[in-house]
Amino acid sequence: PVDPNFPHTTPEEVVEQAACYDTENIPNKSQQTTILDSLHPDFQPYVKLFICKCWEQGISIQLNSGYRDQSHQMQLYNAWVAGGEVGPAPSSGLSYHNFGMAFDFNPTLANGTVLTSRTSKNAWLDSGIVNIGKNIGLYWGGDFSTNYDPIHWDFRSAGVGYDQRQAFADSALAAGNAPNRHPIG
Repeated sequence: PVDPNFPHTTPEEVVEQAACYDTENIPNKSQQTTILDSLHPDFQPYVKLFICKCWEQGISIQLNSGYRDQSHQMQLYNAWVAGGEVGPAPSSGLSYHNFGMAFDFNPTLANGTVLTSRTSKNAWLDSGIVNIGKNIGLYWGGDFSTNYDPIHWDFRSAGVGYDQRQAFADSALAAGNAPNRHPIG
């Protein structure tokens, strides 16, 4: 659980819109709880809003992962290397997952089609999912320049840019906080 006095930077409009997650009959909630709870408190409303907006289009979301500590991140990277480097590469350094500011998922479209990391970019774009995520301020892994990872969304727009991740990690460590529980800004 997150400290109720945690200083949030999430715009009130996003928090209000994300309330649909708690009031609507959205599939997979019981599966999503542990992953959602592990995310950074300022990122959680964006993920809930993303799930709601997808569900409005008949798209069901299956969350696969969220927060990963550095040890878990390195285990994934090492397993990827040992497995012949097949599929999207997990970061060997600081990932937005290490801050609870990223999630991986698989959507099931209204017609029953499940999109995966091997689904073409055009199919992802045609599904409407990419527009939904981008319209609420998320960064899509399908746009990575060297690592096509369409099942990934992250929160780099939160003020912890790509080049600021190490400073954020150092600040969390110095404050004695887990990175997914360290205030932004």
